[in-house]
Amino acid sequence: MANDWKHVHAIPGDNLELRNTITSPNLGGDTLEAAWKQCLKEPEKYIVIDLGDWVQSLNALPDVKTWLGYLEKRYW
Repeated sequence: MANDWKHVHAIPGDNLELRNTITSPNLGGDTLEAAWKQCLKEPEKYIVIDLGDWVQSLNALPDVKTWLGYLEKRYW
């Protein structure tokens, strides 16, 4: 059983609508990240990363090229 974890939310950097929208009026915070962090017992374990930056970092790994090709066709 894992004792440590991170919740990673990968969002395209240009998707400001998602990053800056709170979908529930009962949640606090000005951004999606702030709203999530207020709901968690360990908010420091929640991070938002730029999806494009993450995908670019994977390009150097030969085992994921097929998967990246699939993602590119499907989402970009």
